[in-house]
Amino acid sequence: MPSPVEVFASSFEPLRSRTAEWDARLAMIRRAKRFLYSSTYYVGPDTVGHDVLAALGDAAERGVRCTLVVDRFGQWLGASAWGPTETRRVDGWLAEAEARGVQVVWTSPTTWTRRLVGGGHHVKIQLCESGPALFASSNLSHHSFESWGEFSALLDGPVVETFLAALQAVIPDSQPERLDPRPLGDDPLRFEWWWFDPSADPTPFAPLRRGLANPITDGLIRSIDAARRSVSISSFYVKPEANLRAAILGAARRGVVVEVFHSGPDALGGMESSWLAAALDYPALLGAGVAVHEVAGGEHSKLVLVDDSLAIFGSYNLDNAAHDVVTEAMLATEDARVVSAVATVFADLRVDPGSQRIRHPRADWRWKRRAHAVAVRVLRRWL
Repeated sequence: MPSPVEVFASSFEPLRSRTAEWDARLAMIRRAKRFLYSSTYYVGPDTVGHDVLAALGDAAERGVRCTLVVDRFGQWLGASAWGPTETRRVDGWLAEAEARGVQVVWTSPTTWTRRLVGGGHHVKIQLCESGPALFASSNLSHHSFESWGEFSALLDGPVVETFLAALQAVIPDSQPERLDPRPLGDDPLRFEWWWFDPSADPTPFAPLRRGLANPITDGLIRSIDAARRSVSISSFYVKPEANLRAAILGAARRGVVVEVFHSGPDALGGMESSWLAAALDYPALLGAGVAVHEVAGGEHSKLVLVDDSLAIFGSYNLDNAAHDVVTEAMLATEDARVVSAVATVFADLRVDPGSQRIRHPRADWRWKRRAHAVAVRVLRRWL
């Protein structure tokens, strides 16, 4: 699938609360009549994971072809934190869903080098044959519905065909599907669709040795380079690829107001390696004038707002994994309806009491954290 491409939507509805997304997900599963696709990086061993799998099983038993796309490395990564008891629990739920007729597709890179560094599929989409599709930053886990900040939206119209093609691209022997008619309407929204599967890179030993350019990274660099007044960024952790990092620092140094909102050290329950990999960049970011904020509990949305006129959202975290390891997708638009929704998220983050601006990045680092940071520095590209 080429990227970027122009796509159109007949409607856009931001889901401003976790309850709104939860209700939308379950309502879609219940209304599906012929087929339903849902993709996630992992399924959590909690009520969210259980209830979605149960709902998919109910749909399959009434004749809906349900396909759940789960990333093998993402599930392993979650399991390494949960422990064996929780892992057996979610494995049992997945097996039960399959027994009820749900097709569970596990995504994994074909090359050993990409498996070594955690390659996989990170795009989160849910759709059925009719009605709007869900394009989200969230996973099927309580983290996304009870702790982390997320951004999810319902979109209808021709863009759903693009979503379906993106999902089927990672499903072996996927069969043709017929979506119900989706008229564009009188006031369509125009987007650029940015999608990239790094496993398409034929370079030997990729991603250890880079080859193909990533159109998502390039689109973000192009957008930030064009900024004249402001750039707002949210990501689980902001620790971008080198050229994207240079674009962020360059914007701040030429006087653009740049602000970053991402997760604090508590987001992964005490596992600080990913946070430390980002925190190592704090001196450079603060030195350039970037306003860095840590959000308590975790900020998992992936948003970029440029000059209050260009909004970009989807699954791409601003880190090296998103650049050259995992499949990602973003939508970019200057439509005021989307820009307003994304601007509202940043307005809320600025006044969120759990959002702390970082001014002295290492003032409270004790010897244990400093020693951990030394080890993280060696492997930070992969964390």
